[in-house]
Amino acid sequence: MPLPAGKTVINGGNLTIRTLSPVDSGLYECVATNSMGSKKAKMNVVVQQQPSRVNCDCWRSRSKSRSGSWVIGPGLVDAIDFQTNGDVILQGYRLWGVYSGSTTYQVTIRLYRGSSMIAEKTGSYFSRSTDQTFEVHFSQEISIRAGVLYTATSQITGAESHAHTDGMSSASCSGVTVTFIKSSKDINGSDVSNGQIPALIFRSRQCQK
Repeated sequence: MPLPAGKTVINGGNLTIRTLSPVDSGLYECVATNSMGSKKAKMNVVVQQQPSRVNCDCWRSRSKSRSGSWVIGPGLVDAIDFQTNGDVILQGYRLWGVYSGSTTYQVTIRLYRGSSMIAEKTGSYFSRSTDQTFEVHFSQEISIRAGVLYTATSQITGAESHAHTDGMSSASCSGVTVTFIKSSKDINGSDVSNGQIPALIFRSRQCQK
């Protein structure tokens, strides 16, 4: 079959085919010719579709529901350490929303590996008490490596928020087990049992309930 149009690059005798899709699958024949003759080789190319991924909440609140209120404000940082037993992609955090009525929060979330900050996102986010939570995503997906200790932090400015009091020390999410640990970076009272950051948001092929 002919080479895919607009996807081939020939440089110094090397042929590169880029951005293939399943429709480009088929039997290809390569012919090399010089003064000594010709040589042919055939290869069957199968291009598989990359499985789609979806956002999956990894809750550390057992009930996934509010069970109290939480004081937030300038300079108050909520944090939780976590570690996974397998590689996974982190998209962001789910945060508890406003306790009563509605408001627009000023939010900064960060991800640390040890003492090094590896991701940060700041912005304004609308929250309504009946929604209980809202999502904050980093600008890019982050690869979380198995066995490495990370710290998730949130700094929210505005009216008091919901909170949970039924936190779990571990949870099974998106094919990995996540262990939660009290963080030394927290200065607002969040720990394994209660506080802010009720869920991590992973990017996965299938969510595990």
